[in-house]
Amino acid sequence: MLLKSLIDYYDTLVDLKKVPPFDMSSSNVGFAIDLNQDGSVKRVVTLREAVEGTNRVIGKQQFVPLQANRSSGKAPYFLTDKLQYVLGCKYEKHGTEMVRVVCPDYFQAFRNLHHEVLEKCDSEKARTVLRFVDGITPGNYSHVLEENLEKLDAKGTQPQIILRDENGQNMFEDPGIHDAWDAYLQKKIANAEEMFDLIDGKRSPIKELHGTVRGVGKTAGGISLISYNKNAFESYGLEHGENSPVSYVNEHKYVSALNYLFSLFDYVIKIGDPASPSMYITYWASNGNSSYQDIFSDEYNGTEKLDRDDLCYVVSHLVNGESVPFRESTLQPDEKFYVLGVSANAARMSVQLFYENSFGNIIQNVYAHEQRLMIEGSKDNRALTAKRILNETVRQINGKKLESNPSPSITLGLYKAIMQNTRYPAAIFSQVMARINAEHDIRYAKAQIVKAYLIKNGKNVPKEVLNVSLNKESNYEPYVLGRIFAVLEKIQKDSSPSINTTIKDRYIARAASDPVVVFPGLLKLSQSHQRKLSDSSRIYYSNLLNDLMGKLPEQFPKHLTLEEQGSFYLGYYQENQELYRKKSENKEEN
Repeated sequence: MLLKSLIDYYDTLVDLKKVPPFDMSSSNVGFAIDLNQDGSVKRVVTLREAVEGTNRVIGKQQFVPLQANRSSGKAPYFLTDKLQYVLGCKYEKHGTEMVRVVCPDYFQAFRNLHHEVLEKCDSEKARTVLRFVDGITPGNYSHVLEENLEKLDAKGTQPQIILRDENGQNMFEDPGIHDAWDAYLQKKIANAEEMFDLIDGKRSPIKELHGTVRGVGKTAGGISLISYNKNAFESYGLEHGENSPVSYVNEHKYVSALNYLFSLFDYVIKIGDPASPSMYITYWASNGNSSYQDIFSDEYNGTEKLDRDDLCYVVSHLVNGESVPFRESTLQPDEKFYVLGVSANAARMSVQLFYENSFGNIIQNVYAHEQRLMIEGSKDNRALTAKRILNETVRQINGKKLESNPSPSITLGLYKAIMQNTRYPAAIFSQVMARINAEHDIRYAKAQIVKAYLIKNGKNVPKEVLNVSLNKESNYEPYVLGRIFAVLEKIQKDSSPSINTTIKDRYIARAASDPVVVFPGLLKLSQSHQRKLSDSSRIYYSNLLNDLMGKLPEQFPKHLTLEEQGSFYLGYYQENQELYRKKSENKEEN
């Protein structure tokens, strides 16, 4: 179950101090206001730092008091908020100038919250905070604040501002203030309606509106996994989150875990156009060890985080069900591993894929998939990533930009097939074949896909033609026809080195589907091409063609099925690899 897995992962992350506990949130804090004991402002401190290699500056990531999702109205945060709340003003652009606008209502809400939380708190620092909020008059500030005010707004972006004591220690670290905040949260929760939590089955106060997840979709404030904003989605008189009852605590845990996962850009795969992906995929190990994610990223997504030899060493042990020491821990093949794929739909998150298995089993399945992909011609001897496979199903402009996003159904089917070691979706093969016919060529990536598909899904294709390199002994007709076409094209190129358009550009798609229509004419045309060759080349190609023609029956086939066309293209691709490899070897010998 997805939510239960996320909640367990959250508890692990808290133990590892990677996410804040229930009463806190993680936030980018841009500035700090340090307070004297009497509540006056001692100094304003900049916490923002420049991002290396860019002109951007970002705040410091800190754990702050819990910040609930706010969509409208005045909803202040405790001890940490933006200028509009903390000091009751903001800056707006009028023409070319930034003009100060006073917001007393927002500051009053901020002041009221702190009095409600800290009024009965027996702590000196709590009294310091109250003296501060009581001493502020929006629009009329002390000298220290006045000279820093515009900076605190950061040109209208209003980064978060945290309140600290005179020594620079966060006010929330004071035990009295922390306890007062926890009591305030419990009081709020106690007023919520109690129902049975659908995750743990316990009767608990239920969260009405669930928090948002950032990093998915284009909505700046994030999107929700569980959300009911129309009556049509509700039932039995229940409103909002009551239709899927989740307690305050569990809601915070699963939302925090999702926000953490999608903030780790190295472990998020975006399918399709990076600006508007059709799917976001993230993954994690149940024990929170990021080494599992790094290995999965390299093996599945080709990120090259690890040294290639180290990766091969680790994978070889995991594939055989053996634990292996890595970095400062020991990786276990039976460690639970999860893969989650979601898509963004307006303000909602839609779960497309959720898969759970042991890490060893997933790596075994990915490894088997990679072995099916291996074919001669790779520059770096690395298999295609799932993302690149999907990109090969759509038209690419200048080899980079995608004309459209890969089909969501194909994306989902491919990821399931790889991780579960099941049959590939038939649509992926038909799409790739359509691209080959449209482009009049089959290159390394598409040859890999065709080979892997025919190994796993092929019904009548003999395994002998699905090797990594050329099989010269095979008599399989479609495969041999592809080899012959490659030889005929090579003869044409050798006879006319400056030619721009070859028989491949005009005839390869038709030759792959209807050989009897195309090949007789191509063989006749090749006779005139061979007359332009040297005696040694003419003899070599004549012998090669005679050998290949001897593997065929007397009549060319009238029509090839889609699978047979795939074998034709594999024959063409592998024969080309052989012909140009021999040409390179001959040059070296000369």
